[in-house]
Amino acid sequence: MINYYGPDGSQQSDSVGVFPTVSYEEVIDDSGYTTVFEKELDFGVNTFDDPMIGHLSQGTFEDKIVIVGSSMPTLRDFYSTPFAGDEKLLPGYQIHANAIQTILDSNYIERFRGWYSLLIMLVFCFLITLTNRFANATYGWVLALFLGGGYMFLTYWVFVNLNIMMFLTGPMLAVFVTQVGMVSYEYYVEQKEKRRIRGMFSSYVSPELVNQMIESGEEPQLGGEEKYITAFFSDIVSFSTFSEKLEAKELVQLINEYLSAMTEILNTREGTLDKYIGDAIVSFFGAPVFVKDHALQACISSQLMHKKLAELRTKWEEDGWPEIVVNMQHRIGINTGEMVTGNMGSSRRFNYTMMGDNVNLAARCESGAKQYGVFTMVTEATKQEAEKFGNDCVFRLLDNIVVKGRTQPVKVYEIADLREDADDKLFECINFYEEGMELYFNQEWDEAISKFKKSAELERHEPNPSNIFIERCEMMKEDPPGDDWNGVFIMKSK
Repeated sequence: MINYYGPDGSQQSDSVGVFPTVSYEEVIDDSGYTTVFEKELDFGVNTFDDPMIGHLSQGTFEDKIVIVGSSMPTLRDFYSTPFAGDEKLLPGYQIHANAIQTILDSNYIERFRGWYSLLIMLVFCFLITLTNRFANATYGWVLALFLGGGYMFLTYWVFVNLNIMMFLTGPMLAVFVTQVGMVSYEYYVEQKEKRRIRGMFSSYVSPELVNQMIESGEEPQLGGEEKYITAFFSDIVSFSTFSEKLEAKELVQLINEYLSAMTEILNTREGTLDKYIGDAIVSFFGAPVFVKDHALQACISSQLMHKKLAELRTKWEEDGWPEIVVNMQHRIGINTGEMVTGNMGSSRRFNYTMMGDNVNLAARCESGAKQYGVFTMVTEATKQEAEKFGNDCVFRLLDNIVVKGRTQPVKVYEIADLREDADDKLFECINFYEEGMELYFNQEWDEAISKFKKSAELERHEPNPSNIFIERCEMMKEDPPGDDWNGVFIMKSK
């Protein structure tokens, strides 16, 4: 390769000086040749053999290598070189001059060995890959720019000072392609992870919660994490009777329609489906993504589910389903407290679920609602937590009980209705009922019975809490509990 010394007539070499250009007219202008210029002057100025100024006397060509070439544009003997681009081409004889001078000076350009360049490319690729994998794409781009810029400066310095030409395109492409490839790969992995999380939880939680989990960039803590959440249990009343009255195909159709409608409400209110146990729905609010008003959302969900079931009953009646289906009811139990959520099961098959004493208490509320003739029973913890975020639900105290399997008493409440749907009759009923409860806890049985009878007249359905407490007050009159009675009722069954 030619080691060019510079543009035409502007660069000098320390060992040989400039590459001078002598016009051919000056060479043929001797004493035997009269040029046009000499004719115009009327005297001869021989530029070649004049003893004072001629090239012979000056030694212009003495011990020199002379290249004869053309600079006429019409001959088109012009070419691009590293010092001459499209706007200023270099005459062909100048290229020969640079080539000859390169040989005379032994000023050769050496090529960088190919396997060295390959090694540099591999190192660059490795560094960028590690940076993107263990840091992030931002640091990867910074490193790519640093490596690319540093390598370009190195190739320039090595060429100028050591006459070594390093391969520039390969390493630069390696840096660029590796960085773009890693960013593309990380983007693909991120999208794949988003799809995995969305697919994993779309059957359990609402799309809004799934998107919140993905956008947060935080993996849900699977494998056992204690959280303050709300457990939710629902079950169809006397479902075994349905199995006796309906054919298997009809039963599956009915349950699928019911579960689809109820689960849609849970997802809409940011609940998480745990599992179906036959006709029963087990779910929770507040995990895997935190929902600050989880208790309120659970309470509202229960009432929306009751309203939806009423709509379904009307539809089923129009569709000609038997009376048992048209009169379907379900009961709901809710409790709020510390529970463990995570992937639980075997190493090959597991389920994202919840467990703990507070989960069992929610299940006891669902089954215990039957004893009070209500369809939704919640604990005091749920009521208090829900009321921190709004008064959307109308609560009334049911009892202070010790459920089966526990020793500590807990106050339980009915969600009578959503406040926006409650009428004056309901509030009047609850007012009489609460007055009766106060008398009941004070062991003023006759006065309590009087209040409960007034609330019983306003109750929406049979049986109801008012009638339950009328019977209990009658029983307490016959067998008084004693002065040390604390109002706790111990449930003997689940």
